[in-house]
Amino acid sequence: MHRKMNIQQLIEIGQAHKRVTVEGMLVVGKDSRLMANADDPNSPLIFLPHDLAAAALENSVPVYGGGPYGYYDLAAVTGTVEPNPWRFTAVSRIVIFREQNWVVELQS
Repeated sequence: MHRKMNIQQLIEIGQAHKRVTVEGMLVVGKDSRLMANADDPNSPLIFLPHDLAAAALENSVPVYGGGPYGYYDLAAVTGTVEPNPWRFTAVSRIVIFREQNWVVELQS
């Protein structure tokens, strides 16, 4: 069974190499990242495999128009993480929290 946590908790307890669900602000533009605080560029973040995440989201979830990001949403990402820098090496699910929650299953 895996744990559900925020980014700061993940970093503090070091759940590397384990399947986790991490909540934060999903930002997809030139890269894909889950941030603790999208308004603070120095806040902790976890990178996602950009091509995989962007393609899966574009096939399932409407993008935002008129800004630098295709996605800028509260989200929960499930996958396996590695440290230095923190990144998802595999992602199995992304849940976007909007008025309608969007669940995207990924084949990684």
